[in-house]
Amino acid sequence: PIEKAKEAMKLALDGLNPQDTFNLITFAGDTHILFETPASATRENLAKAQKFLASREGGGGTEMMKAIKAALEPTDSQQHVRVVCFMTDGYIGNDLEIVGEIQKHKNARVFSFGIGQSVNRFLLDKMAEEGRGEAEYVALTDDGSAAAKRFHERVRSPLLTDISLDFGNLQVADVYPKRINDLFSAKPVVVHGRFIKAGNGVIKLKGKSFGRETVREIAVNFPENEPNHDVLATLWARTRIDDLMSQDYAGVQNGNAKPEVKDTITNLGLEYRLLTQFTSFVAVEERIVTDGGQPRKIEVPVEMPEGVSREGIFGAYSRDDARSTIPTVGYSTKAMSAQSLPLNSRNPQGFLNQVTAGRRNARESNAASNSMANVRRLELSKSVENEVISIDGAQSDAPIISQGIKATTLPKPEYPQNANANGAVNVEVTLDANGSVASAKAISGDKAFYLTTETAAKNAKFEIPKLSVEIAKITGVIAYNFAAKDKTVTVAPELQNVRVEVKPNKYHSSVKALIERLKNKQTQPTTDEAKFIRDGKAEIIVRVKELKPETIAELKKLGFEVLTEMISANAVVGRIAIEKIAALAEIDQVTFISPQNR
Repeated sequence: PIEKAKEAMKLALDGLNPQDTFNLITFAGDTHILFETPASATRENLAKAQKFLASREGGGGTEMMKAIKAALEPTDSQQHVRVVCFMTDGYIGNDLEIVGEIQKHKNARVFSFGIGQSVNRFLLDKMAEEGRGEAEYVALTDDGSAAAKRFHERVRSPLLTDISLDFGNLQVADVYPKRINDLFSAKPVVVHGRFIKAGNGVIKLKGKSFGRETVREIAVNFPENEPNHDVLATLWARTRIDDLMSQDYAGVQNGNAKPEVKDTITNLGLEYRLLTQFTSFVAVEERIVTDGGQPRKIEVPVEMPEGVSREGIFGAYSRDDARSTIPTVGYSTKAMSAQSLPLNSRNPQGFLNQVTAGRRNARESNAASNSMANVRRLELSKSVENEVISIDGAQSDAPIISQGIKATTLPKPEYPQNANANGAVNVEVTLDANGSVASAKAISGDKAFYLTTETAAKNAKFEIPKLSVEIAKITGVIAYNFAAKDKTVTVAPELQNVRVEVKPNKYHSSVKALIERLKNKQTQPTTDEAKFIRDGKAEIIVRVKELKPETIAELKKLGFEVLTEMISANAVVGRIAIEKIAALAEIDQVTFISPQNR
């Protein structure tokens, strides 16, 4: 989102006139202001602004309140109207406090730009509403220049300002919104109200268009009864609730709303069947499964919005963390799958918590979070300048393996007596998890040397570095070099062009620790186990590719007791004997197992 915001802001700066004044304020975890006070839009100042804008990078959270105050507080002492454009992804939690702060500054017009695919539309709409501006939404695939052009045109030439309604002799009440905002683009003026008595009349819409008074008369007929439009009552109730909320944004945000506001909103919600801050819809399952009649808290994973990286929100992957779990010299990776990361780099749901330094694009993030059930392949290779590991052809600087895969046993083939050739012969080998050669096949070089090199390769053995992932198999190349002059053969001591195929990790760290303890025949339980194990059975959440009867039946064959089915999350909550969890993970449909902590 930050790059799309920069694109739109750059074009907005290009549209400033020399007599305009402007400033730039950026906000994430902290707030940075370009000029101490708004500066004239001179060529020099605009150049400074473009340089400042280019240096901004996304990262951390979105701390908007400081920026709101920095932008709006100076407007209180000014005689002219300040136009403030906020560009943000809106991933914040104190929505109503932000809107309440904007309410305090009447001498400003606030335009909000939502950037990205999952913006907080409630926040941005309310910012524009209370700031008497307009909201604009720009998706990551949209044309930022078009949005910047619309903003420029709206600010320069509002269609109608100082809008009011005159109902004449018509008897009306509770008309909302009480203040009609200026119109910056072609759109209808929408108000909701109640008429006390039926009758005919004329409503006058008044305002200023390009500085001139404008009046439009609208003939209306309020009937005694109109059942065809009963939905209007619900729309009116919603606008009244919005008005009530605006009277105490801070209180509603902090759970300490004024009693009269809370009571009125609650009554409106119940009467008109509306979802409000104080009324809720309750979904009742057709089939309810309880464990001893007690409610159970279920953690449901939520994916990151498209185009947003986890490191941008939670911080970059730490090299120190990597060094604590993986050797760290000589190789590097990028675009790692979830399977290739150390175990402690995942959250309980199996999605990435930390990743390599640098920002991932949306496709990489989605691929990582959705590939939990797939075997991934790590490709190790050597370049001329230095050694790197490539994964799916990409490179960067985060470590995975500290050294090459060295041979502990590496027989040399005999130089055939009837041969008289020089050159290299490459033999592709497949290793098991212990480093023994499972298969060998010559793939290049003089075919006269194929048989002897394949025979020698099958007797080789390699030392496998310890990884935080479970190895399915390793493939690579043993390079033999034949010299005809003295009938000798040399062989490289390390495996070349290594590809490490790893098994998917299906365990949350606490479950993984339990599996390792049982595997190593350790009898002392860890402190984490007490949170989800009782009487030799573990209470777990099992996520599957597709929640269907056949899958449930397969789980039950292993003794899994289903407590709750989470259809929307493709998961089930239940119990199973701890010694059977490993067998549960072998089921192809199972993608991740996490503890259901009490």
